[in-house]
Amino acid sequence: MENNTLFKPLKILGLTLLDLLTIMLVFSVWALINMPLFRWAVLGIFIPLLALNLLIYKSDSLVDSYGIPSFLSFLTSSFALYLLMMIFTGITYAFIKPREYIMYTLFFYLIYIVIFSGLYISGLNSRRQKEDQYFERVDVQQINELIISVENHLNQLEKNEKVQSWLNLFDIMVERFNASTPVGRIQSQSIIEQEKHIVDQLSGLCKELQNYSLQVEDNYGAIHIEETIKQITKLILNKEKMIVNKI
Repeated sequence: MENNTLFKPLKILGLTLLDLLTIMLVFSVWALINMPLFRWAVLGIFIPLLALNLLIYKSDSLVDSYGIPSFLSFLTSSFALYLLMMIFTGITYAFIKPREYIMYTLFFYLIYIVIFSGLYISGLNSRRQKEDQYFERVDVQQINELIISVENHLNQLEKNEKVQSWLNLFDIMVERFNASTPVGRIQSQSIIEQEKHIVDQLSGLCKELQNYSLQVEDNYGAIHIEETIKQITKLILNKEKMIVNKI
């Protein structure tokens, strides 16, 4: 999490520098040499630049969805097109006609689209294989049974102020869970891992409640039960934040 927090400003800084450098090169004195070509040159250069910005800005979700090799292939092909357009425009700008420039640009874009489409299809296939091999989806029935089990254990305890506070926290947790995205709907490794963590916490909570006895003054156990319920609620909220960030 700390690495991601540090990496995001670096991404924004890198993109800003690249954008500023491109703008300085494009909107310079040499642009006046061939004004009829200028608008086409701007379009030809800024489309791959926009693609680069989107890829780098959405790198986390793309890596999570397609894996590092596929993402690097997307990034390399997009940067190659950007570099090609910069070099081609710089070399030919003074003498090439707009019509010829457009034809060459469309040819370069066609090659890029073919390569990118191939990489995208390959990434999708890799993603499906990864899901088939890795994803062990959380069983919806399992998690519902765990919630019912926790509720039953809580109701079996002798009612006092402490148990009532647990029930209140539990009700908040269930409310958050019912309002959240259904379990197993999002095909993402990080989301599924979060759902597995919720299941593990619920399973642990069941065992703690089963072993807990109000007849024994177990302050540590009581505090841990309360913290576990709060932690499960926090995990549910974090899962929703992760889903929103991926959209």
